[in-house]
Amino acid sequence: MALNTVAAPAVFAVTLYLVIFRPRRLNPGLGAMAGAGLALLTGLITPENVLAVGRITWNATLSLVGIILVSLVLDEVGFFRWAALHMARAARGDGRRVFFLTLLLGTAVSILFTNDAAVLILTPIVYEMLEALAFDPRASLPFIMGAGFIADALSLPFSTSNLTNIMTADFFKVPFAFYAARMVWPTLASLVASLAVLFLYFRRDLPRRYDAKALPSPESAIRDRPLFLLGMLVFAVMLASFFGGPLSRWPVSFIILAAAAVLLEEGARRRKVNAAVVVRTAPWPVIVFSIGMYLVVYGLQNAGYVAVLTRAHLTLAARGTVVAAVGAGVIGAVLSSVTNNLPALMLGALALRGAGIATLGGAAAVSGTTAGSGLSTAAGSGAVVGALPAHTQSALVFGNLLGCDIGPKMTPLGSLATLLWMGILERKGVKIGWGYYLKVGLVITPPVLLAALTALGLALR
Repeated sequence: MALNTVAAPAVFAVTLYLVIFRPRRLNPGLGAMAGAGLALLTGLITPENVLAVGRITWNATLSLVGIILVSLVLDEVGFFRWAALHMARAARGDGRRVFFLTLLLGTAVSILFTNDAAVLILTPIVYEMLEALAFDPRASLPFIMGAGFIADALSLPFSTSNLTNIMTADFFKVPFAFYAARMVWPTLASLVASLAVLFLYFRRDLPRRYDAKALPSPESAIRDRPLFLLGMLVFAVMLASFFGGPLSRWPVSFIILAAAAVLLEEGARRRKVNAAVVVRTAPWPVIVFSIGMYLVVYGLQNAGYVAVLTRAHLTLAARGTVVAAVGAGVIGAVLSSVTNNLPALMLGALALRGAGIATLGGAAAVSGTTAGSGLSTAAGSGAVVGALPAHTQSALVFGNLLGCDIGPKMTPLGSLATLLWMGILERKGVKIGWGYYLKVGLVITPPVLLAALTALGLALR
């Protein structure tokens, strides 16, 4: 155990180095899997741990695959360009109005199609729109930075909007509707705060006017109208099924993959979508990266580091719902910013499991309760915990999640979506330096995070 105490953070640090600095242009997914292999070889994790991680993450992983495939098909038929052109024309040449509408479009895409889809699909479209409008680099920067920020900061309301959301919902068995109900006020607070801080930070750089006539007609973006309409219908049915009905009993990944299969098959039948190309170009490194990081983090748990977080969360829980929500969120944000939000989310979830939180949204099961005493021993943590009230459990779980959704925007390495965003821009010839990103991220992220966490705590109280 003493050797593992040193080896676990060492393996974690090596993994982060491979993922962030990418020696010899190493793919981030392969870097994370190399770290997982090192953890397995050094005995930090066992084959049984690998199976345990698979049981925890399979639904989240398949859900991400499915939602990205759905969004790629919709992109092929022109949906996102159609929406972006409508947005740019609706602003009627007002530079500030089109800035807000761009952020709202990014919000909608992030909510409905995940933050990764917002980055992978919407970022190039926003860039193309800025080029068509002939914005200079200084005027373009607010739109580029805003689109990247909003992708994560507003990926809150549904359990399908972010890989971390899916992980949380699976880990604590949170029903879709229960999750969505708890996220209404944090989402609204995050939206208002995001719009406010982004505008205040970039207001001097926004163009006053632009020529909307320079843009093509939105209808020109639609490549196949029947498939376009079918995509809208399939997606609406998929989303509605999450809230109830016979399909809601199935794992969310099955529903999403079924929707993707329908769209891919119809697109191939109409010779408008090359299913093989769509599947091949899907961001598989995202999937590989997440699995590798989960395994590396499991090594930290086996080395005893999660118990420290468990004690911190129990201390917060004793000080009320608002303190629990804000404190858990700040911990998640700091961990996400200096590591990455996927391992940070899993660390927090394992710590909360150690604090006795097993499920939310049903009979709130508290693991290992000792009859007659109201106390339990958290497995592996050595901490004696009480049966936390349901609202306190929700505050800790959702606070940790908000910290891992919004908090990563403080640094470039905080979320994989940000790393993907920076890569896309670099290929377009736009270089966002780490120094500039930190300067912006450390200013605009904390007020948005605190607004969302406070709203969560007050709503639950």
